[in-house]
Amino acid sequence: MILMLCALPAKAEEVVLAYDEYPPLNYTENGKACGEVIDLIREAGQRLGVGTIFIKRPFVRAIQEVEFRGIDGILGVVKTKERQKYLYYPSTGHTQDGPTLFAHTQSGVKVDSLEDTHGLTVGVIRGYQYGDRVLESLTGEIRPVKDGGTLYKMIAERRFDVGLGYSLSGEYYLKKIPGGDQVKPVLMLPALSLYLAFSKKLGSRGLELAESFSEEIDRIKKERTLMQ
Repeated sequence: MILMLCALPAKAEEVVLAYDEYPPLNYTENGKACGEVIDLIREAGQRLGVGTIFIKRPFVRAIQEVEFRGIDGILGVVKTKERQKYLYYPSTGHTQDGPTLFAHTQSGVKVDSLEDTHGLTVGVIRGYQYGDRVLESLTGEIRPVKDGGTLYKMIAERRFDVGLGYSLSGEYYLKKIPGGDQVKPVLMLPALSLYLAFSKKLGSRGLELAESFSEEIDRIKKERTLMQ
């Protein structure tokens, strides 16, 4: 019996990773997690011998579940002091993207700084971070929405004067929604790194996973560049 038990294969390590809809980096298609970053993480996991299970969540819920409810990691997350209390961040992020204010071309809105949003309705994505004191610098009426798709749709429908999103996802959504071609960037902020971070509830293994996935993702990206 002991020999039979020893002969059984060990169960492969698996990690459960939360993501929100942030195309083209991570999104859901036909019930399956897809996107540029999803593909990178999935391949990195295969090389590391770690199975990856992706679970879609609204961003605020994703953060809460990584902090409190046993989900192992989260992708596409900006580094903040508060999040560093419960997340292990790797040395480098998997992507960079720039926070961007968008407005409808017929709105006549012109802003040279965040302070110029005074008197405007400003849509933001609930739970998102846009850089140090960016949200605090907005002087207009802030109206949170649940996700990027909702934000860009409401800008196109002129239900917001401006919307604060991110460049890559904004460009993706605006190509697909009715009237999206009438929405343009009006203010671009410095790009931020987006990370695959792991819960500190995993102990030292969480830090190991954060660094090993980051290193493998960098290796894959370099290989793909050389093949072009």
